Amino acid sequence: MNSTSRHSVALVLLLIVNPVVDSLQLDFLDDTLDISDLGFIRRNDATNIQYHARYNTSQGLQRLRTRSASYFVSHEVNGDGRSVRSGLFANQGWTFHDSSQLRADFDFSPAQWDDRNSSGNGSFKTEQRIAANVSYGTNTKEPLSVSIAAGISEEALGGLTYRGTAGFTYKPNDRFSLDFDAEYFRRDGWLLHQEGRNMTTFAPRNGDPEWR
Repeated sequence: MNSTSRHSVALVLLLIVNPVVDSLQLDFLDDTLDISDLGFIRRNDATNIQYHARYNTSQGLQRLRTRSASYFVSHEVNGDGRSVRSGLFANQGWTFHDSSQLRADFDFSPAQWDDRNSSGNGSFKTEQRIAANVSYGTNTKEPLSVSIAAGISEEALGGLTYRGTAGFTYKPNDRFSLDFDAEYFRRDGWLLHQEGRNMTTFAPRNGDPEWR
């Protein structure tokens, strides 16, 4: 008989004051917890606190149909008390009267520890990172709709990732549809585990169009 104790605590508080929805969540999972009993969980030796605020309104808008926003703050420490998954994540969305949509995202992660990507061969400290993305798409119910997006993000130990996409969908009726997507992707400083305590950075490139 296995006498190992298992400990987990989850606390969620939800507050709704239209048009804002606030939630606060606290999770504690110790390293003796058998996570196979709980389905998919990212890790089992962490304490995490999260605050999430969501905002959505269609009131008092002249040039917009709706406006939305989401703000998410997370701080997670592992069993050694080291910050491993902390950051601020924000996005804004605007839907216009013609049903086209504009979206902007911003993420900030402070310097913290990575104790997973080395496959059990130790921990290493990552640098402070930011990421930003903006996208725009026209009404997808129209026969012809187009979309475009661009983003930039910082890598764990330095370097930048650039991504740009553009495409269109032509659907004159329910029996015919043509999609075209093009992507430019450039990543400098992509950190991957090789073997033992060896980590290597890579710089992949991609710029292929795709028809469907």
